[in-house]
Amino acid sequence: MERRDFFNSFGTAALVAGISGVAASCSKSSGTPSGGTTGGNALITADLSSELASIGSAKQGGGAILIRTGAGNTVSDFSALSLTCTHQGCTVAYDQSSSQFACPCHGSEFTSTGAVLQGPAATALAKFKITINGNTITVG
Repeated sequence: MERRDFFNSFGTAALVAGISGVAASCSKSSGTPSGGTTGGNALITADLSSELASIGSAKQGGGAILIRTGAGNTVSDFSALSLTCTHQGCTVAYDQSSSQFACPCHGSEFTSTGAVLQGPAATALAKFKITINGNTITVG
């Protein structure tokens, strides 16, 4: 093999390896919605004695949002949702005054529990597992 052929082959292999690495780094986050776990890494934690005091209040982190939907301190009084629109993956925005989400890309709207109010999205926002231990609530 001539020197020029060797370097051309080597350059092509390096280019393919570099593209593969970039493609892998662009994959979706490792958080697992719909009741799954994230390997022990909490997306959100909050102290219920000082945070999320009023219905509609929210805390975001790790691509998720935790919203108080009821007056108590049980799992059923909260909603933990992905901030990724189910239509085409844009990040939705939460409006605390209306307790609704809106997607800035194509206009989909969702309730504070993730249900679709208006398309084009046809699927609800993904839900995350919520646990409460004393005054600490954890999403993830």
